[in-house]
Amino acid sequence: MGQEVYRQGLIAHTTLQGNSVVAELDRCDDFAMAIFEMNLQMAYPDARIVVAESKYKQLTTKIVKIHFSNPEDALHFVLSH
Repeated sequence: MGQEVYRQGLIAHTTLQGNSVVAELDRCDDFAMAIFEMNLQMAYPDARIVVAESKYKQLTTKIVKIHFSNPEDALHFVLSH
């Protein structure tokens, strides 16, 4: 499932901030967000999304902040996406 999220280009940009990652999700509807959340929980069970907001009025680009339990998981997420 993680490879599918990567192949579909859902994650447009990521920024590492210590134990957190700010990710910009492109073409993100409710279904894509649900798939992203499931993938995140499978790969990183301790991670949680703390902020999810729409960047534009079309609601197709979302900015999410994901908090990880340690900086290694956050770095792994950034490098793999």
